[in-house]
Amino acid sequence: MFLRMILKILSKYAVTVACVLFTSCNINGTYENRESDKDDGQEIVREFYGFLGQGDFMKTYALYTHRFFTITDTSKLEALYVEINLTCGRVKEYTLINWKTTIVKGTNPISEYIYSYDVSREKCKTRETLLLKQENDKIRIASYDVQMY
Repeated sequence: MFLRMILKILSKYAVTVACVLFTSCNINGTYENRESDKDDGQEIVREFYGFLGQGDFMKTYALYTHRFFTITDTSKLEALYVEINLTCGRVKEYTLINWKTTIVKGTNPISEYIYSYDVSREKCKTRETLLLKQENDKIRIASYDVQMY
């Protein structure tokens, strides 16, 4: 009888503990630096530099995340593009020097792509870093950093 009471109490707690464990667990798979992920992000980068090379700045806006434009409006971004073009000229070619991708699939998915390029422009060279993130199932530019050297 005493043993039955103990088993009954333990079974109630076991169910409670199991419920807590199952509802608080996150099941994710993390993938870093896969070539296929690198290629996925570089499609956006090719479009981006294609538009910059043509001087078609407005077309680049569709390549950015919505969050980017809550911090930087399109007029500031256009002013940046114009300043870079006046100082360094248009993009002639770009070479990937470093990259990193992190893809997390599961209950808390995240997709981040970081690319650094040496960019040859008409008047000087720049080192440009793009951070891309997945937003609404599309890869978009989350930040764009330019350093002249």
